[in-house]
Amino acid sequence: MSREIKHRSYTRSQVHDVRARIYIGEESAQCLIEWLNSRKGNKTDRIEKLLRLLLEAERSDTLEASYKLNGQIADIRHSLNLRFEPRLAFLPDTSSWTFAWIPLGNKAISRPEAFALLALLDLTSKGLASRIRKCQMPGCNQWFWARFEHQKFHATSCQDEAYHSTPAWKAKRAARMRELRKEQRLREQREQQLHKRRE
Repeated sequence: MSREIKHRSYTRSQVHDVRARIYIGEESAQCLIEWLNSRKGNKTDRIEKLLRLLLEAERSDTLEASYKLNGQIADIRHSLNLRFEPRLAFLPDTSSWTFAWIPLGNKAISRPEAFALLALLDLTSKGLASRIRKCQMPGCNQWFWARFEHQKFHATSCQDEAYHSTPAWKAKRAARMRELRKEQRLREQREQQLHKRRE
């Protein structure tokens, strides 16, 4: 009995259509992160204030923090007169149905802010709000989705820059440079001695 192996040929576009790995909650956090990054420097942003309260409440884990947080949510809800409508839609590309809450027209809140608020509340209910973080590189302040618990920077460039600005790295770098200069001087001395012997 012979085994027949079938090979499938792929076009170049199919080979390069490899998608990056997506982590749980990352897609739903995208509109929230875009909102936060578009509001840089706005100290009165309601969504950022709510996120900070959520993270603070998560760290403190007290009843007082819960009351403070629910009060903040109630203030936002009352000041904005929030109204949402449930929608069910078929996605032909994945052959599946999806459910979403769609904000109804309201002058007190924009659609992007309403979607950011919904995303924040959804992530909180899933226990994923702490994955939304601000880059810890001084001066960066970029919001990002932390794929890993230990992630502190939004990009490796910020991580490298932060690491290279630590006193420990600077001391190590200075010692290495001293060593390299010493080796260079010794090499030059040996070359001069060889040159003198030849003459």
